[in-house]
Amino acid sequence: MPRATTRRPEEEVDRGGGVGRASLPVVLRKHQKFMVCALRDLAAELHLLHRIWYKTHTQLRHMVWWRPLHRIRVLGKRLVTGPLHGAVPRSGVQLPSEAPTSAVQTLPFAAHVHAPRYLYKIALAYTAMWDAQPTTWESLPRYATPPTQAPRAAAFAAAWEEGQCVAQLAEALGRASMQCCARLDAHLHTPPAPMHAPTAMAVYACVAKIAAVCRSMCEEEHGSRVSLQQLQDVLERCARRV
Repeated sequence: MPRATTRRPEEEVDRGGGVGRASLPVVLRKHQKFMVCALRDLAAELHLLHRIWYKTHTQLRHMVWWRPLHRIRVLGKRLVTGPLHGAVPRSGVQLPSEAPTSAVQTLPFAAHVHAPRYLYKIALAYTAMWDAQPTTWESLPRYATPPTQAPRAAAFAAAWEEGQCVAQLAEALGRASMQCCARLDAHLHTPPAPMHAPTAMAVYACVAKIAAVCRSMCEEEHGSRVSLQQLQDVLERCARRV
């Protein structure tokens, strides 16, 4: 006789193969927390890379291993440079981690920085299930009552579309970082002694961490229950509901 199995709340599915309405908030909160942590790590490393670039670019701009850093900086600015830097110390200035809804919609980063927009659109879709509005992009609130509204397909579709941009940027940033690591590795192993070795080693450590964070976001590692792709799958299923 087959044994009965008990599903965890986040594993419940509806008849259409998607996440059940009762467990959807749990799944979204879990993935949102993962994304915020990953993006904060990415923002911290990119901030460090910007500082190294500012201090040494004039001296090293002709080095072969230095040139790929420009593309990493450009992709990083499009992905996370913005309010997520509020968690990163920068010259003693701290950006606010929360803002009213009206302010969030008009912040200057909204036009070109995709990760904060992605997190905020997820928050919009999430809070709409309680007929509410988000006040922050960094976390999803826990409500004392079950959702009072069905998931709004249009809101989830908007979040999914933004997530596609985030995924493409993260993959491109990961590839660029790996290529930069390869050049740095070749440079550091060039006999008899590589030039500017301390700076090259610092850049290597920074870029390797960027590549690792991008990989953790984009790839579904063995045993992992959270990733950008899994979050996109959840958003897509909710967007297809009528």
